[in-house]
Amino acid sequence: SIWATSESINKSFDVPIVISYLLGVAFVITMAMFLGVLKDIIEERRASILKFIFVIVTFLILWLVSLSTNTHKLFIQLKLQDIRKNELDEAKIAIKIIEKNIKTIGDQVIEDYRKYVSSRIINYKEEVKNPYNCGHGEVADSLMSEVQKSMPGFSIPPHLQRRNTRNCRALANRMAGRMFTELENRINSMNTVMRNLEECNDTVKRNEILQELEEKNNYTIDMASIEVKQAISNAHEYYNELYECYNTGLVQIINSTHDSIEAKKRIKKFEKKLELPVPSFELEKIPYLLPFITQYPKEQPGRYFNSFLLSVAISFILDLAALIIFYFVILKED
Repeated sequence: SIWATSESINKSFDVPIVISYLLGVAFVITMAMFLGVLKDIIEERRASILKFIFVIVTFLILWLVSLSTNTHKLFIQLKLQDIRKNELDEAKIAIKIIEKNIKTIGDQVIEDYRKYVSSRIINYKEEVKNPYNCGHGEVADSLMSEVQKSMPGFSIPPHLQRRNTRNCRALANRMAGRMFTELENRINSMNTVMRNLEECNDTVKRNEILQELEEKNNYTIDMASIEVKQAISNAHEYYNELYECYNTGLVQIINSTHDSIEAKKRIKKFEKKLELPVPSFELEKIPYLLPFITQYPKEQPGRYFNSFLLSVAISFILDLAALIIFYFVILKED
């Protein structure tokens, strides 16, 4: 119990190891003292009810803290190796596929935009050359407005929109041609942004990080070592740099298009796979244990819940056995 409490304090609060063990010993001695006081109160039967409640509540609070620190240390002892190995695997996969994901999503957004605007241009063109309403009437004006909304900042001079019932087809072709030209210019700009996103990826750095992850992902090494943590940290930082760079490019493409719900849905699929700070690093601190158990891993929250319950059970048995031994070996003899 002293070992588990002291190690947990050391990791959670960056307290020197010697001080941590002194605190662990002091903690257990305090619990023992309150257990002794509780024994005396029960045997004497003269103490006030308030004193009895104060002593038992304080003892239970101390025991709860002991259970918490012990559970934290035991869970880390049981699962940290597996968690770190999973993080090494996840980091390697995330870095490998992020470039493919951004290209797929970016291309889909651009193609969706092309189809969206093209369909509105065609609707406009068909209305202008409609033999039953030939020329640029109110319906054509409304359809042109839809085209202009889909290409913010684009407009056609009013004198080019004049009604011409004698040659509606020529008018429709001329107006639609200008619209399609503008659309192609915008598509080319979006494709340029996509090509520029290739500069986000530093190939040399990427390969070095992937090689480091591969080397550290070995069962024969200590997953709690500084070297493993550094490799995971480097991978997460590089991934987040890539994500921010790619995401900025996607946002730039979205901002240059219409207010398309479908486009925004596409960009939402570009989810961040790796987080900062790294979850397993936060797990080394007591307050993060429960959030980690309930939220991670993201694809299977609660995966470590059984291991957590096992840690609680071991911690409870450990403390209970210690208290029973202390009572029968020391307190009962007194």
